[in-house]
Amino acid sequence: MKNIQKAYEIIYATQYQGAYASLLLKQVDDDYNVALITELVYGTIRNYRYVFATWRQFTETKLKQKVSALLDLGVYMLRFSDKPDYAIVNNIVEISKQIEKKRYTKLVNAVLNNCLKTDPLVLSDDQPSEMALKYSHPEWLVHLWIAHYGHERTLEILKYNLTRNTVTLRSNHHKISTDDLLKMDDRFSKGHLAPEEVYFDGNIFETEYFKKGLVSVQDAASQLVAHHVNANVDDTILDTCSAPGTKAIHIASLRHDKGKLDAVELHESRSHLIRNECARLGIESIRVFNHDARFLSDILDEEAYEKVLVDVPCTGLGVMRGKPEIKMHIKPEDIDSIVILQREIIDSSVKMVKDGGSLIYSTCTINKKENEQQIKYLLNTYPNFKLKFEETIFGYEHQSDSFYIAVLERIA
Repeated sequence: MKNIQKAYEIIYATQYQGAYASLLLKQVDDDYNVALITELVYGTIRNYRYVFATWRQFTETKLKQKVSALLDLGVYMLRFSDKPDYAIVNNIVEISKQIEKKRYTKLVNAVLNNCLKTDPLVLSDDQPSEMALKYSHPEWLVHLWIAHYGHERTLEILKYNLTRNTVTLRSNHHKISTDDLLKMDDRFSKGHLAPEEVYFDGNIFETEYFKKGLVSVQDAASQLVAHHVNANVDDTILDTCSAPGTKAIHIASLRHDKGKLDAVELHESRSHLIRNECARLGIESIRVFNHDARFLSDILDEEAYEKVLVDVPCTGLGVMRGKPEIKMHIKPEDIDSIVILQREIIDSSVKMVKDGGSLIYSTCTINKKENEQQIKYLLNTYPNFKLKFEETIFGYEHQSDSFYIAVLERIA
């Protein structure tokens, strides 16, 4: 029962205390069944609206947050796990005894048994309100996606976000080619979206391949960004919002650690992530600066870079399959706030591009306010830039995260 107890604690902290499930799961020690806890936590969070609606029909009043989180977990297990129903109910009821001296134990037992006697909710794929409930997304977000991408594509996004995430790797081109890496171990397999995309059947973090810096963790769609930067050895590169440094390091590895690359990161603690990963992968060509990307010209020369990567902070709507807690906390006003920050970073970044150079804009989100409309803003505000390439990568089409990438050229 201790694994279910731990899962419950993480779910509660994620739902009601603003914690990140991924960080809490990393803190679970080996005395627990980490795989089981991860499945229970992410499964419950992915289906948070559906499981809540399932048990809420059997309660007349709003319950304490701890009780609500516990019932969410219990209903998820009843509906989606293969554990015997009686064992699930017994475990959840036992945990409920810790809440306010067993005050809610009878209620929890009654609600779960009512759920067992009731057929699963029947919801359509036609109405946005039912789609939002069935696939556990905020209703306003479903409406936004339908407006931006249409009903059918939105439905595919919703379904995809309920699937389990996989660990995608990138071969470190500085140390080994993808083909040579694949030959080293039959457990490696080739991806299909990005040239360095590989997968490993097992725990890669315990292997010498990872410890010696032959591979990094990076989503396949994210890996495409470095290829759109398309840096030559002689190009001076700027990554304006760098941490944790995966894209900057990928660019450096493709150039075999030659040339100059400056990486800017606001937070000192996250700058250490870049430096540590550079050390593991054998990358020495990256200079790391702690600074606010809205004020780049305060520390760097303007018009000094052939390629400027602007991988702006975003709402992360394209990575919700791996970080489902995003959809629990995201609000419409969050998009409006981040758009302002993105434009301030754009305004700062355009000054750094040489005549004839390129600005590469990317996000791991899917909404046109943060993507296409930001490029429209850039082109309208800075007529000396021209759009050369633009693409939205939808994760469900490639088994990857969703990404947006645009390449603009500064006209001399």
